[in-house]
Parts: sequence; structure tokens; C-alpha cells
Amino acid sequence: MNDSIISIEVLQMECIRFIKCIGISAKDSTSNSCQAQIVYLRRPGEMYCMNTPVVLDDAEKFHRHLNGIPEEEYPKDELDDMILNVVRMKYPDAKVHSTLLFSSYDMENLYRYKMMKKRIDSKIIVEPDFSTLNPSLNSGVVIPQIPLELYIEKYVNNIQSFEEPFWISCDYSQWINFRTIIDTKVGSMEFLSHYLSQHSKSCNQ
Repeated sequence: MNDSIISIEVLQMECIRFIKCIGISAKDSTSNSCQAQIVYLRRPGEMYCMNTPVVLDDAEKFHRHLNGIPEEEYPKDELDDMILNVVRMKYPDAKVHSTLLFSSYDMENLYRYKMMKKRIDSKIIVEPDFSTLNPSLNSGVVIPQIPLELYIEKYVNNIQSFEEPFWISCDYSQWINFRTIIDTKVGSMEFLSHYLSQHSKSCNQ
């Protein structure tokens, strides 16, 4: 009898994360639609925490029971907005879905997800519009990048569209703003493969 009981434990505080999953789709060589997810994790903190729900009446509680916590209650910042907006330049229908990695059950589901999928490494490349850039600055421009991990079904052949990086070119003032976001926020991102290799065993101890 006791063997059928599933034990679910809360993860250690240093292991709890918000999971960001951006769903995209593209056509393969036979014009079949294939799905991929861009997955990354963010650490909770004072400036990155759940938003307070506006309404929690019986109807809302029932809706949450069926559909989970609304997306707008999960935290997001300039980095999340930037990533989603750049992805939507290439995949306009891209949608983000957030979840909380909080328990041993969540960890097992995350590990199972990784094992069932095939990873494709990609990146966002942000460059200034060099045609409007002062020539004296050209030699000193360092192009910032945001690494990304895409996950697709294992049976799907790699699709060229998924393997290509996400490029964005913008005027210099906007580029400076993007670079500031990248320089100050990207360090708070974690990737699924690295997180599981570091925490899959230690978080439940």
C-alpha cells in the first residue's frame, strides 16, 4: 500500500526557479508544421517575484484549478520582454508560458522533458545599424549575444529555421539600451541542460 504513495518534496530555496518557455513553429522540408520551445530559467528574488492576483473569487479559483496560474501573474523584466520581442520578429505567433519549478515533482517533469526532446543551440545577436553609426565607433563595437536553447521532438530532423540565430539590427541609441539589458540581466539566466546537470540530485537532499 505504501509503495503506491508518491512523495513530493519542496526544493531547497537555492534550487527554486521560474521556467520561461517560448513556443514557436516552423515548416520542415515537406511543409509539415514542427514545434519547438525556447526554454530558460530565472532565479526568484525581491525584484523578480510573483505579481499579486487581482481577483480570487470562486469563479477565478475554478479557472485556476483548470488552467493554472495566469501568465500575467508570473514575473518578467526587460530581458524577458526583449527575448520574446526578438523571437516574434521571426515567429510572430510565438507565445510565452511560465511555470514555477518548486517541488521534486516539478524537477522530475523537467528532467523527463529534457530526455524526451532534442536540443538545438541558438542565440540572439544584437547589432547597431552600421549605416547610421559614426565611423569612428565602428572598430570599438562589441556585438552582444544571448545564448538560447531550443527543444524539439527527437524524431524531427533539424530544421534550418530553428538552427539560424535570431538577428536584430537597430539604431545606436536602442542598441545601447539593449546592450545594457544584456550586460546586466543575462547573468541571471540559466539553461535547462546546465541547471539539471548542477541541481538534479542536490536539490532534493
